[in-house]
Amino acid sequence: MDFLKQNILIIEDNLETLELMIGIFESEFSTVYSATDGYEAIEIFKTNKINVILCDLNIPKLNGLDTINKIKEINYSIPIIVISAYSDNDNLLKVSNSNIQGYFIKPLTSDKIEKLMEGLKDINANLKSILLKYVASVLDLSFTEFVKIIENNLPHDK
Repeated sequence: MDFLKQNILIIEDNLETLELMIGIFESEFSTVYSATDGYEAIEIFKTNKINVILCDLNIPKLNGLDTINKIKEINYSIPIIVISAYSDNDNLLKVSNSNIQGYFIKPLTSDKIEKLMEGLKDINANLKSILLKYVASVLDLSFTEFVKIIENNLPHDK
């Protein structure tokens, strides 16, 4: 899956961690937006096309959980993955009720980053499948009929 046409928002208040994450994801995504607090993150989300969000829980001004919930009020289907130093059951339960797509515990290792990228690919594929099925239902076609129509109208190599 190619993320080069997609945008990511990273919400992290630790500048060293934020710079590291930007460095990791800037070669994978079209644009990497960053925010160091919850209010800044919401403003960036409202004014830019964001495809996926990575969010720390312990951020200033508006904590990560409240930030996630406010963003979900704007766009419930936006994929959000939490990256946090907290691994207690209370935090896990709270964020799992916020329709997140993943939870990674800091520090980020190369293995965790690899799993994170795979998770993003899976999320992206699932969203595309859901969208295609929705469009097929609106057009009153079976999913198979819809896919055939798309395939028949794609440009062919000569």
